[in-house]
Amino acid sequence: MGRGLLHRGFLKQGLGLGLLATIALGACSPSGAPSAGTSGAPAGQGALARITADKVVRVGFANEAPYGFASPEGKLTGEAPEVLRAYFKSIGVETLEGVLTDFGSLIPGLQANRFDVVGAGMFIRPARCEQIAFGDPDYRIGEAFAVKKGNPLNLHTLKDVAASSTAKFGSFTGTVEFEYADTAGVPKDRQVVFPDGPTLMAGLQAGRIDVAMLTTLSIRDLLQKTADPNLEYVALDEQPVGKDGKPAIGYGAMGFRKEDNDLRDSYNAWLAKVKASGELATIIKPFGFTAEDVAPADVKAATACAG
Repeated sequence: MGRGLLHRGFLKQGLGLGLLATIALGACSPSGAPSAGTSGAPAGQGALARITADKVVRVGFANEAPYGFASPEGKLTGEAPEVLRAYFKSIGVETLEGVLTDFGSLIPGLQANRFDVVGAGMFIRPARCEQIAFGDPDYRIGEAFAVKKGNPLNLHTLKDVAASSTAKFGSFTGTVEFEYADTAGVPKDRQVVFPDGPTLMAGLQAGRIDVAMLTTLSIRDLLQKTADPNLEYVALDEQPVGKDGKPAIGYGAMGFRKEDNDLRDSYNAWLAKVKASGELATIIKPFGFTAEDVAPADVKAATACAG
């Protein structure tokens, strides 16, 4: 997230273009950037000028609660969309159009101008920083496991998974959890990739994997939605480590195109103010985040990109 995240939710597989056309204040849009000549912004202006002139912003999301998802009523919501909603409202933009995208396709979709910003709780990772420009992080979070009831293989860390001769690890495509598994020494032949959260949980239920790993909030959300008494949450005895050997606390942020510095810088200035005022903690609280989950003001995108 990890986020990366579905990094998910209950609507992802069957959502399709029908729902994409119905979400208002995020209405979801199937694809495509604004056509040339349709913007009210003067020629040569950047993304910020175009969006403020058009009064509409397109947000890429992966339907992963609590980060960015479509509610049963068809509203684009979640931690990232609501932060973006507050920011864009502050500059006079009232309409968010959600563009549903598999998590692994969010960066290519942003680069292809299918949307203006990624609002999916995406973790800042060095490899991703080579492709897009992240805003400063809005939240930080750790990882957790989902296992069969009773935790039959006694898995409490990624080291436990690596040390087992049989334990199969799962997460979904494009997430940072596979990097953590690699670093911990989990063999590739015991890593199973799923397209999203619901299929990840189905794989755990069916015995295709022995442990699923995502962020703490994602695992709790999936277990709640799956509502299977034969599955349980495992708080890790120690957080996974990154390639640098440091505990891999994930920092989540919005993603922007590298050329859209005007938009990113405007957003970062606003973000610093709402962190300081406590407004950010209030915005993200309904999605299970606490004030402790707000990324520290001194942790910038460049810091997180450096790994």
